[in-house]
Amino acid sequence: MSPEGDVFHVKSKVEAKNALGVELTYRWETFLFLENNTWELGLCVINGETVYVSEQGRAKLQAKVEAKRMAEQEIKKQEAKKRAEEKAQEDKQRAEEKAREAVKNAPERLKDANQLVAQCKEAKAKERHEEASSLFQKATEIYQGIITAAPQTQAATEAKKLIEEARSLHDGEKTEEDAARKLALPKRLVQDGKTEKAKGNTREADALFEKAKLRLQDIIKSYPKTKAAAEASELLDKLD
Repeated sequence: MSPEGDVFHVKSKVEAKNALGVELTYRWETFLFLENNTWELGLCVINGETVYVSEQGRAKLQAKVEAKRMAEQEIKKQEAKKRAEEKAQEDKQRAEEKAREAVKNAPERLKDANQLVAQCKEAKAKERHEEASSLFQKATEIYQGIITAAPQTQAATEAKKLIEEARSLHDGEKTEEDAARKLALPKRLVQDGKTEKAKGNTREADALFEKAKLRLQDIIKSYPKTKAAAEASELLDKLD
């Protein structure tokens, strides 16, 4: 028996014979409700089957079920809040550890970026524009990473000064790379035109030369200070 406020719950089991005279064990439970200082039967369940329920019993049980559901929801809410707080604390600790690590590694990362810039300049001097562009890009990313992750360090101060130079060099090499790539097509057109001319196909050769001229003029206009533009100008002079 378990009294709870104005509800009294009783459950037990009983031995009884069924209609065929077979003795069976029946589990039963009842809910009694206090109404006007009188206990009244509100619900009776035998072997899991409700055999009687009063209107008052139904209403009180529904209220009890709803109260239990609300309580369970509140527990889940509090548990979720606790998990969120714990996760936030863990994230904060990880962020702080990451920040400390960034500050610690900033000087070495700056050194790595500076070495990349030196390699970039060497590749640029040898006109390996694609390689130089890629190296400048990596150096710029490292500088930016230092500035973002360890902004208060001396390494970040130096990175801010160097990143503009690296960006400028990267942009220059990217321009050279793009121009050189575009120059490949008119050069091939000129070569094809020469081949057709050697075969006596003058009309086909002239058409190829005209296409090459248009592309060479575009390179000179779009990339005026590049080596590709200078080479395009020389080719154009020969075609004219």
